Amino acid sequence: MHVHVQHLPFLFNFIHLYFDDLIQQLNQIQHIHRRSRTAIARRNHKRHAKLKQRQALQTVTRPIARVWKLPDLKAYLIYHQIKYSRLPEILRHQLTIQFNNIKHQQFAEHKLPVTALTEQSYVDWILHEH
Repeated sequence: MHVHVQHLPFLFNFIHLYFDDLIQQLNQIQHIHRRSRTAIARRNHKRHAKLKQRQALQTVTRPIARVWKLPDLKAYLIYHQIKYSRLPEILRHQLTIQFNNIKHQQFAEHKLPVTALTEQSYVDWILHEH
């Protein structure tokens, strides 16, 4: 491309303005303030507390026989496509399953009858697995 001598100042000014604008945009992008580590930790703490509170409300409780072992129980829930978030300790032969989503809780209510975790269901599950 050949530019006539009289148009060189125009071309120079155009290129100069373009690079000045580009440098200014880069400087604006670099001045974004990130959150501090303590602010992020504080926000995560609040978020996790809300999640824990929601999980405490969205639970399914079923009686469970002593013969059920945790790996077998998890495999049983996965087999029935129950998407749980936590399995707290089993207290007084009662299993509490916590969920993050109310749809998952309702699905588990439907899929797990009250007699789903008896000794006989454990034997049936073990025979099914092997």
